[in-house]
Amino acid sequence: MISELSADKKIDELKENKIARKACRKSIKAGQLLSRAQMERIIVDLDQAENPLSCPHGRPTIINISLGELEKKFKRQ
Repeated sequence: MISELSADKKIDELKENKIARKACRKSIKAGQLLSRAQMERIIVDLDQAENPLSCPHGRPTIINISLGELEKKFKRQ
């Protein structure tokens, strides 16, 4: 961390990266089973987030699928 500071990185950026790493470790993993209450809590938390459209690493948390795309996926077109 000292070497990162000496490389002229801002302390706020270092804090943000550290928080993002911790959040990632605590995140829900693919295939993990959740209760309905847990899923609802995630939606509420996401709605209250400062940037609800992506995770700390920039990956999208919300995607838009048109009705046509959805019908195509379920072979209903």
